[in-house]
Amino acid sequence: MLLRDQIGTVPGGNVIRPPRDYYICCAAFPSTDRVLAMVIPYSDISRVSRSLTFEMILVMIVLSGIAYALAMYLANHILRRVKQLADTMQDVENGNTNVLFPCSSQDEIGQLILHFNRMMDHIQQLMDEKVQYGLALKDLELKALLAQINPHFLYNTLDIINCLAIQKNTPEIADVVLSLSTFYKISLSKGKEYISLGDEITHARMYLKILNIRFDHRITDTWRIASEMEDLKILKLILQPIIENAAIHGIFEREDGCGSILVTGWQEGSDFYLSVADDGIGMTPEAVATNFLVAHGEIADASGGYGIRNIRSRLLIAYGPEYGLSCVSRPGKGTVITVHFSAAQPPS
Repeated sequence: MLLRDQIGTVPGGNVIRPPRDYYICCAAFPSTDRVLAMVIPYSDISRVSRSLTFEMILVMIVLSGIAYALAMYLANHILRRVKQLADTMQDVENGNTNVLFPCSSQDEIGQLILHFNRMMDHIQQLMDEKVQYGLALKDLELKALLAQINPHFLYNTLDIINCLAIQKNTPEIADVVLSLSTFYKISLSKGKEYISLGDEITHARMYLKILNIRFDHRITDTWRIASEMEDLKILKLILQPIIENAAIHGIFEREDGCGSILVTGWQEGSDFYLSVADDGIGMTPEAVATNFLVAHGEIADASGGYGIRNIRSRLLIAYGPEYGLSCVSRPGKGTVITVHFSAAQPPS
């Protein structure tokens, strides 16, 4: 019960005015006629209330300050990494691809940085492969230029030898010279990198013809290539090195030194295949792995001339990693080497 400035009188006419407001709280004792009364001045209650209010406001201010500081710290931490990532991307845009952003956190920003680093690793790998391809291509171009040194002098010399052989009635020599002239004419091809499959077949046949004359016709060759494939453009000097490898390292190393070579060609969808099968001594799995199982995208060493690994590298550069050479070989049984190339017409 709250009493506010109640005015009363007592005997004698004196006026009673309570000096201030106060609360009276009464409670009766059970089974008795006694009552407990508690009088609390209103000012005391107000003072405690104001003290509690002030303390609550102070606590709220402190908690707000701590929350603000924590929010600013987290925001700066996140924005700092985002800004560093933006600066790193700006460096990449300016040409610096050897940049990585170290980060060990696993939050969303950390995942973004991790994917960025992986992307840069992949870009750097692609750039290294491009440089490797360029160097290999320049090396092959240099070899082609060296092979074209004064070709007319070579042709004219072979023509002179051919005429002399005919004059001396030695047709076998004239046949060899004519085959050699055709062989080198197709090899040079006026500097062209791609020739028709028909010319590639003629080039390989001339090589086998010369080889058979030299080694008393110890090799029997069979050709099963559809005539409609002969106009297809193909990277030159592919068949001859494979046939040379089959003859010298396969057939001639047999006990009798004789054997056969079967060359076939076919089409599957938009892709073309050429295979060279021999019945020579075959290759061990280690030899197959050394010459054919090269890592994806790797350029084989081209310093050894037009060997098997050199052909694989040239096919990789010309057609891409999904094309190239494959080999199946069994020691004592023979070897089959297959060339897989695209049907798309490359620039000649």
